[in-house]
Amino acid sequence: MNAIDAWANSLTGDKSVVVAVIDTGILPEHPDIKGSGNLLSGYDFISQPEIEGDTHPGRDADPTDPGDHCSNLQSDSWHGTHVAGTIGAAATNNKLGIAGINWAVSVLPVRVLGRCGGAIEDVAAAIRWSAGLEVKDAPANLHKADVINLSLGIGGACVVEDYGVLIDAIAAARQAGTTIVVAAGNEAVDIKDVTPASCQDVTSVAASDRRGHLAPYSNFGIVTVMAPGGDLQRDDDADGIPDGIWSLVAPSSTHPLGVAAFEGTSMAAPHVSAAIALAIAKNAGLRNNPQAIAVLVASSVAPLPRNACSTPCGPGLLDVAAMITRQPTTAPAPQ
Repeated sequence: MNAIDAWANSLTGDKSVVVAVIDTGILPEHPDIKGSGNLLSGYDFISQPEIEGDTHPGRDADPTDPGDHCSNLQSDSWHGTHVAGTIGAAATNNKLGIAGINWAVSVLPVRVLGRCGGAIEDVAAAIRWSAGLEVKDAPANLHKADVINLSLGIGGACVVEDYGVLIDAIAAARQAGTTIVVAAGNEAVDIKDVTPASCQDVTSVAASDRRGHLAPYSNFGIVTVMAPGGDLQRDDDADGIPDGIWSLVAPSSTHPLGVAAFEGTSMAAPHVSAAIALAIAKNAGLRNNPQAIAVLVASSVAPLPRNACSTPCGPGLLDVAAMITRQPTTAPAPQ
């Protein structure tokens, strides 16, 4: 994905660029996040107490992730923290954890997923709020997101009859100048049957393995781009460790350093969100211009390796260095 080449050009981010992570929330006290200066105050949009699982029933200003296990037989995923770490919530060069793709970025944690999942209405409200739009009974968001990362999904085509409230929120956010990046999903099916990956006006991301091939679990079809999602069944770099995407989780006896390797399009999407944030930091003309960003992402891809996909999987692989060096398009901003 050529992030190292981007860093070599002294482009490591800009804290004026905001990426909202709409997910399970965040672990603000994680040793690699605390003190990073990259984490904004977010919001918890979970409206159902039985899903929320914290001590503040209903929506509130604390997006801390208390865990998302659905039963006592399951472990917590810390999914939102893993996603946020990849983007840049983690501190860099502190001898802890990981380095995010952005070394300087503002991550806005927005909680919509709890125990056993979440509600479409809560996701829609979170999208609107993240984009700086008014949401009833929620305080104004003082840090409008340039990019929203949605590493989540549900079965079913993105049609008004089923997902009208979500479609309206996505359209409103785009009109407000926010780019929405969406994980393609992990069911190995065409994204035409998955929401929000099949919605209009989103950047959909399939997962590649270390070789640049479509990961076996990844959804496919008319996706915008492929990005690293890992494959825990492979070890293509022959280091004796499965080829997952390493990022942050709660420190525990299983993960004493607070890092873990995951696989999934949920891990691929934040690579793209982070790359877009770097591109905005480099080219101010991209801010508030989702159409220009969409063109840039699609036109900056690296070519797919031979036999990378047996099904349609988009135009190519994420190339961060190409994104930041290419001149921004003259596509008009939303009116």
